[in-house]
Amino acid sequence: MPESRWGGTLTALIKEGARALGIYLAGPATERLVLYGALLQEAGRRAGFRPADDARILVGKHLLDGATCLLATDYPRGATVVDVGSGVGLPGLVVAICRPGAQVVLVEPRGRRAGFLRWAVWQLELGNVRVVRARAEQLALAGERFQRVLARALAPYGVAARLCLPLAAAGGEFIAMLGPRGEEEAVAAGEETGKAGGVVKRVVRLDLPWGMGRRVLVVVGREQEE
Repeated sequence: MPESRWGGTLTALIKEGARALGIYLAGPATERLVLYGALLQEAGRRAGFRPADDARILVGKHLLDGATCLLATDYPRGATVVDVGSGVGLPGLVVAICRPGAQVVLVEPRGRRAGFLRWAVWQLELGNVRVVRARAEQLALAGERFQRVLARALAPYGVAARLCLPLAAAGGEFIAMLGPRGEEEAVAAGEETGKAGGVVKRVVRLDLPWGMGRRVLVVVGREQEE
C-alpha cells in the first residue's frame, strides 16, 4: 500500500479539520482517509486527479470537502447511497469510509476512473462499496433507486438535478454539493427541480478549514416517484 509523503501530517490535519467542521470520525476512519489521500497523490493522476502540492489542500479541498455532505443529512446503517459522476471517489469513498454501515455505489462512466475506483476500494478494504461504470441515466432506466444521491462538481445545479433526482427513491434526498453561489443556482433552477419531482428541503452553508473556500449544500427531497 502506498504511504503518504506527508506522513503523520495528514492524520493531524484530518482530525483538526473534522473537529472544526463538526464531523465525527469513528473507528478506523481517520486511518483510511489518510490512506485514501495517499492513493490519490500516488496513483490518482491517471484518473484525472491533480496531486496537491500542500497537505492542507489535499485535506481541506478534497478529503474534508468530500466529507461535508455528512453535515447535510444522515446516513443510517443500511442506507443506500449513490455518488453520481464519482470521478476519483469524492464524495462517495469518503462517505463509505466515514459511515461504514451505509451501502455506497460509485457511478462513473469513464474507464480509467472506474478502474481507479475499483483499485482504491480494494486497497481501502471497503466491503460496502460497489463501482458501476455507467451514466446516471442508464442506472435510472435500470430501475435503481437510492435513499441518498450525491453529486459534487457534476454539472450546473439544474442539469445535476435532472440527472440525479430520478435516482432518488420516494422519501429520499439528492444532495448537491455546490460552490459559493450554489443557493442562487438552486433558486434559479427551481422550476427544473419541481419538474424532476423534487423540492428543496434545506440549504447548508459552511466554510472549509484553513480558508479553503465556501461550500453550499442543497438538499432536495424526492416526494414521489414519477
